Amino acid sequence: MHKIAFFTVLMGAIGFMPGHSTTAIAQSSEVANRIDEAVPSKPYAQPAQPRKMLVFTLTRGYRHESIAAGVHAFRILGEKTGAFEIVHSEDPAVFEPQRLIQFDAVCMLNTTGELFTPSNFEELEPAARSNAGRLARRWKQSLLDFVAGGGGLIGIHAAADCFYKWSEYGDLMGGYFNGHPWHEEVTVIVEEPDHPLCAPFGATSFQITDEIYQIRSPYSRLRQRVLLSLDADRTDLRRSGIRRTDRDFAVSWVRTYGAGRVFYCSLGHREEIYWNPAVLRHYLAGIQFVMGDLVADATPSIRRPGGGEALFDGQTLAGWQGLVSNVKSRADMSAEELAAAQEVANKQMAEHWTVTDGVIRFDGEGESITTIDDFGGIELRVDWKIDAGGGSGIYLRGTPQVQIWDPTQWPEGSGGLYNNANNPSKPAVRADQPVGFWNNFQITMMGERVSVRLNDVLVVDNVVLENYWDRSTGVYPAGPIELQAHGGPVEFKNIFVKSVPAKRAVAAGARSTWQPLLNGKDLTGWTCKEGSWTVEDGVLTRRGGGDIWTDAQFGNFRLELEFKLEAGTNSGLFFRTADIRNCVQTGIELQVFDSYGKERPGKHDCGAIYDCLAPTVNAVRKPGEWNHLVLTCMGPMIQATMNGRRIIDMNLDDWTEPHLNPDGTKNKFRTAY
Repeated sequence: MHKIAFFTVLMGAIGFMPGHSTTAIAQSSEVANRIDEAVPSKPYAQPAQPRKMLVFTLTRGYRHESIAAGVHAFRILGEKTGAFEIVHSEDPAVFEPQRLIQFDAVCMLNTTGELFTPSNFEELEPAARSNAGRLARRWKQSLLDFVAGGGGLIGIHAAADCFYKWSEYGDLMGGYFNGHPWHEEVTVIVEEPDHPLCAPFGATSFQITDEIYQIRSPYSRLRQRVLLSLDADRTDLRRSGIRRTDRDFAVSWVRTYGAGRVFYCSLGHREEIYWNPAVLRHYLAGIQFVMGDLVADATPSIRRPGGGEALFDGQTLAGWQGLVSNVKSRADMSAEELAAAQEVANKQMAEHWTVTDGVIRFDGEGESITTIDDFGGIELRVDWKIDAGGGSGIYLRGTPQVQIWDPTQWPEGSGGLYNNANNPSKPAVRADQPVGFWNNFQITMMGERVSVRLNDVLVVDNVVLENYWDRSTGVYPAGPIELQAHGGPVEFKNIFVKSVPAKRAVAAGARSTWQPLLNGKDLTGWTCKEGSWTVEDGVLTRRGGGDIWTDAQFGNFRLELEFKLEAGTNSGLFFRTADIRNCVQTGIELQVFDSYGKERPGKHDCGAIYDCLAPTVNAVRKPGEWNHLVLTCMGPMIQATMNGRRIIDMNLDDWTEPHLNPDGTKNKFRTAY
């Protein structure tokens, strides 16, 4: 048998009766004691006057068992800090204007359904139904007037799971519940650690176990200030029911509504949330903010998690200009020539590029538009939508392009580096939504290399973008981002960019963030049996028995290499190996094997995670030809791309039993993989 290199990588890793009101809910002494101990003793700000908050917990749908804990927590939170007192009710009549006026804020605590109409509304006699409808409309308007007039509104968890037939409520709260794909320990990003409502966490992120909501329209960072969000890079985004493609899963936010203020936090499904000290302090800060006692910024975020700034403000084309020729030709123009041409281009842009309802729309006539600013290394996010037969693209540094087109006419799909001649130009897989639906690009450019995620699928993995304007040189170190006009209507929205420091992305070159594991000369940094491996002409080559391992150990990583097989080769790439003396049982193996030409690869063929997961396609080339492999490990997620094709997309958390794969087949491993 022929072998090649082995690597080791270790990783630490009902209805209602008018007048009915609930003023207390029984709570176990054990839970009450835990809450009493966790509640802070001081407010964040001294109340300007005695404050009163309505805690409303009526449910028309699912009723959370944690409601009792929540009511107790808010009662003790107010009493112990002196910041407010609460009145608890499940009587919708409390929203009568003359009753609501006594409160400084309303807290919708795990409320569900159409709260202001009785559960048997459709079964009522016409006169009763008419009266119930009239009351519901009055209470709805009362709540809107209360907040718009300066009152506060707090929403906890299922407060976003209410009033789907009343769109003004979604506008008021900031969004609607759209499923909960996760109920597990997750990492939450503290987007603004210095914000008064974020100070309780004292960090840039934290771990917590709860049911995590996905929020839908009218949610928008153009309308509210997001404080906490799910860390998409440390979360399984392959779960069923995930509908957002922009990786923007907000957990907590603030916003204004008229003269009033709104605070929402989706944490609060589980009982123990109400004795989590940091979350209780976050609730307290939010309550004092909406009551007007704690000053905090509620200006909309207009940015993505991780600090990306908005390239599109959702209202105008500020920051954009019409295209003048191309980046190479513009450099040859005099200042006077460029200014004159730019004036003409801007007039044309105004005729064909417009903004409506937070969307940039191109009518299919005229030329492209570009950012006024230049960018080097970037992380770019943009949503786009085309018509049947349509096409467009994203130019990076003025260079074409990350392709957009109709996948029914171009089956390879969007996202590829279309104008490449010597490097891969097509996406590894097709990941487009159907024409007429929104798609999301996440584009990273470091040096000359570009990676593209389309709808959260990696379709381009660290590929060199060639300079279309001058193939004798590399791509320019900086340039504008361009939205391409390509003869058909196209729409864009949610455009955000995060600049990568030039010293990482440009000055140090394309490989600046990569650590060479092989110096091309000798075995420095490697351990093996003496005489079994050598380096010849820059190639690591096996000459005798035994495996070879890196001296260094790694956590999360991306590994890029090339390998070449002889006929009949059977080898492997081991990583996250706890004991190199027993790598089979304590490590993970990506199979390296001569399976060229096999139509349907199995769990023992080239690119498989040995005995556990077969590659999606047989991408290995015939013996004697070089293969390019990229292996990425982030937490439990393992991805592999071979020769430009995604072959492995694996979540180790799915392997929960010894000797058993998720598809029901057996494997040889004595511990859960």
